[in-house]
Amino acid sequence: MDADGEHDPNHIPEFIDLLVSENFNLVLGFRQKPQRFVEYIIGFIMKRKFLVNDIYCGMKGYDLALWQNYGSFDYYKSAGLELAVHALKQDVKFGQISVLGTPRYGTPRYGNGIILNLKLGFSFLKTIIR
Repeated sequence: MDADGEHDPNHIPEFIDLLVSENFNLVLGFRQKPQRFVEYIIGFIMKRKFLVNDIYCGMKGYDLALWQNYGSFDYYKSAGLELAVHALKQDVKFGQISVLGTPRYGTPRYGNGIILNLKLGFSFLKTIIR
């Protein structure tokens, strides 16, 4: 989960339950609304293609085998979505959990504005193409 204080760590047992007890390969958190403009666009694509609610949510759970298979977590600085997208393209068993959040502390590490939206958009395209 992100270290910016946005996500409630009380959700961790839910993630573990789906990963361990239900044998999911991937568990994705989803927030009530996206933080940035590009997240709306990419969110629409991910919802239509994979039925994913919020690929940019920083709270995710992975089966270690996914990382071992892919060999990386984030080649393209894609805000943590790269390994999840790779897994979804492999048609893994995944679940989603609505996560509550609070406003993040400090400024986002990726920044804000048009440049950030473009960076995230391009990293998403590289991830999808790979």
